[in-house]
Amino acid sequence: MSSSYNTIRLLIFAMATLQLLEIAGVATCQVLPSQANEGLAAGSRALKQGDSKAAIKAFQEAVDLAPNFAPAYMNLGLAYYDGKDYPLAIKSLSRAAELDRTLEPAALFLGISYFQVGAPDYSVRPLRDALALRPEDPEVHRWLGRALLATGNYKQAALHLQKATEYFPNETLLQFSLGQAHMLLAQQIFDDLYKGNPRSPLMYFFLGKTFMDQDKLDVALPEFETALKLDPTFPGANEALADIYKKKGELNRSEDSLKKELVVNPYNHVATCKLGSLLSQLNRVDEAIPRLQNIVLLNPKLFCGQFELGHALLRKQKIAEAIQHLEAATSIDRNYGPAYFLLGQAYAKLGENDKSQSAFKLSRALQESKLQQVRDNLGAAQ
Repeated sequence: MSSSYNTIRLLIFAMATLQLLEIAGVATCQVLPSQANEGLAAGSRALKQGDSKAAIKAFQEAVDLAPNFAPAYMNLGLAYYDGKDYPLAIKSLSRAAELDRTLEPAALFLGISYFQVGAPDYSVRPLRDALALRPEDPEVHRWLGRALLATGNYKQAALHLQKATEYFPNETLLQFSLGQAHMLLAQQIFDDLYKGNPRSPLMYFFLGKTFMDQDKLDVALPEFETALKLDPTFPGANEALADIYKKKGELNRSEDSLKKELVVNPYNHVATCKLGSLLSQLNRVDEAIPRLQNIVLLNPKLFCGQFELGHALLRKQKIAEAIQHLEAATSIDRNYGPAYFLLGQAYAKLGENDKSQSAFKLSRALQESKLQQVRDNLGAAQ
């Protein structure tokens, strides 16, 4: 949540308090002193001007004059929050919530304040109170998700963070937190699986995938090998080994593993794409093309089939056919830069320079966008 958003939201709450004064005073059988009204108004004006110190002073005067008026404590707590004095914000917001549990802003910012001082365990309850009062508030979902993530409740955290991303789909930090929740939830599930059946090939397979995702190839490899020892037909294990061997530059072993995978499951189209790509890389394009053509015939909407076949045909200088399949690939996935790069090469070979330059330009733009996203994610992680 940005600081500008904070200030606007705090101001809205503070101004709304002024509209509640008459109703609240009657409901609590209080007659608020005129000086309390003046203090609340002055505090709201100061908050609007970004002067949290003046706001605190004015709201404190209102609290002193109306010590049982919950909105006054709430506004004082919001002013402390705006000034980043979270311990005093907690004190005032706690009192506001104690006096009136229907004040959603008090519950929300009480939860956030606890989070800001490194006490997410204490955040959860007031944030759940805020959720009960305003179940569609995206900020409640955001902060409750972050608090639950910090306290190890990954399943519930993922649910609330997902809800928040529906309101803020392009916010990198929020997406990063959601990814963390899913990753940690998966690890928790794997741990439970391991406790229940430590000798399951499924367990070794998932451990291997976890290590692969962390780029720990030498640690992942024996996990897949163990899975295959326990079940030589375990689907996906040979394909995973092939990926590791390819990353390590052991292309012949990668080929052998892919062929074993296809014995287990001849209709593993992705493994066939990988084998076709590998054969092309080994300058055995004539072997690759029939395999890839068969995959495209069976599944014409499979991106990797169209892309790898187009690439192989381009290697064989069958330019018109290559363009047909590369264009099909870009219609399936419009955000994969290398497909446009190969299209640019193919168009250039036919002398279609305008199409070639357009494809190259789009390839560069997609690659730059991808690099920027990586930079943003690294910045969010720090």
